Amino acid sequence: MLNVKFMSNLRTIVDKKSIKLELDEEKSIEEILEFIGKEINSKFEIIKREKDHMVLKLFIDIMGQKSSITMRVKFLHNNEFINIDKKIKDGELQILPLLGGG
Repeated sequence: MLNVKFMSNLRTIVDKKSIKLELDEEKSIEEILEFIGKEINSKFEIIKREKDHMVLKLFIDIMGQKSSITMRVKFLHNNEFINIDKKIKDGELQILPLLGGG
């Protein structure tokens, strides 16, 4: 079981503190983002992929209006910053938006 926690303003944007994903095998961050998108009825598009962070565009309905938000995010797995290449199956994944956007 992977507990995905939304941090900072992302928590307000997706209107959830966290979601739980049942993964049958280790998945890349890109694959996990697809699962998260389905759970929150949204879609993530990867704009830029760096070793330690990503720039993402989140397509989401906010109060019934379709919107897109671009943000720079880092990922923490079990409270440690991780490289984007890491594969994850369980534990806690935190998605942390950084100041400065994309």
